[in-house]
Amino acid sequence: MLRLRNEVSRLTGRKRELTGALTENESLRAQLARRATNSPAGTGLPAGYIRKNQAKMAGYNTPEDTIQSLLWALNNRDFPNLLQG
Repeated sequence: MLRLRNEVSRLTGRKRELTGALTENESLRAQLARRATNSPAGTGLPAGYIRKNQAKMAGYNTPEDTIQSLLWALNNRDFPNLLQG
């Protein structure tokens, strides 16, 4: 009987500890949801922003074209064009 009481006391204390962790977890999840760095419509990208997988070989006439060509070369594993950039 004494062992059972001891076990109940231990488990009750553990439950109190985990309750604090649960509330902390919920607040951290709420903070993460507010940040939402990958939200599709919420943040909006700056004008002229090009994703690496959408880049194309644009040449090297302007700095913007050069960066786009470098991104294209990285995405396509084209080492000679990467060196040219």
